[in-house]
Formats: sequence, C-alpha cells, structure tokens
Amino acid sequence: PSPLSSGRQYLGAAMAGDYALFGGGFVTTANSTVDAYNPSLTRSTPSVLSATRYFIAAAAAGNCAVFAGGALTSSTFSNVVDGYDSSLTRKTLGNLSQARKDATAVGVGDFALFCGGQTTSTKYFATVDVYDSSLTKSVATNLNKARTEAAAAALGDLAIIGGGRTSTTASSAIVDVYTIV
Repeated sequence: PSPLSSGRQYLGAAMAGDYALFGGGFVTTANSTVDAYNPSLTRSTPSVLSATRYFIAAAAAGNCAVFAGGALTSSTFSNVVDGYDSSLTRKTLGNLSQARKDATAVGVGDFALFCGGQTTSTKYFATVDVYDSSLTKSVATNLNKARTEAAAAALGDLAIIGGGRTSTTASSAIVDVYTIV
C-alpha cells in the first residue's frame, strides 16, 4: 500500500465502515492529518482532525471512527472528539469530560469507550467517556483506579480494561469490565 501521507508517531487508528483511518500524531509538532485506506489499500485523505494532537485515542463505534483527546504540546492537552462516518465525513462531537492524553480506547459493537488517561506525570484519570454509533456521548462508571496506558479488548458485549500505570513508578494489575447492551 501507499505510505502514510507523512511519517508520524503517537497517532490513533480506528475503522469507519470499510476504511482504516490513521489520525493525528507527531512529527516535530502535533499533526491533524487523517489517512484512510480502503479494502484495496488505496490511501485517501479525508478532512483533517478539528485540532492537531498526538497521544490520541481512537476506537470504532459501529461504522464510525472516533478520535479523542491527546496532547497539543508537552504541557497542553485536548478534550476534543472527532468522529468519521463510513463516507469519511468528519463531525466534531461533544468534548471528553476532561482534557487528557494516553486514554485507553476500545470499541465494542456500536460503542467506543475512552478510559483513563493523564495530563502530567502525576495527574491520572479514572473517567470513562462513551460514544455510540450515532456519535452521541454518555459517561460510564469510572475505572476502579485512575490510570493511564492500560490495555483493552472487546469480548462479545464486554469491554475489558486491564493494567496500566498509576504513577511514574507503579503499574496496575486491576481489570475493569463494562457490559455494553
């Protein structure tokens, strides 16, 4: 396939219908580019994210790709959320409950969950923001412990969030489970 339109790191990726989208990231500054690949692996560039950011979280909610939060600079963080539908049309959604980077994202059916995250090395969050396939936001019960850099997986109608970092020196063994109905 064609390479991304520019080399970058700390970007997010999610599916929107038949497209794999790669958004945001960092080159020498925050980036707002979105690259989309169709099943033939042809790259296109839909509308850019509404704000440049890196350490961005992304997940699919049904046929929509949702990109949330991230860092604008090393000390400025975003609560902006953008959604792309299966025709690659961008819609700016309601903001995350808190500006943050490194949130853990997982898509379960028609829902995308954005869990935890951080701003500074000592400020961690337990918040869980949820977007459905109509790109409407709700807030779920908080994680059991504030943390960042956790891992997540979908298992049937369950979102399972495990591990992560709770401080600069402590890792977590906690597993949170959300049932999506």
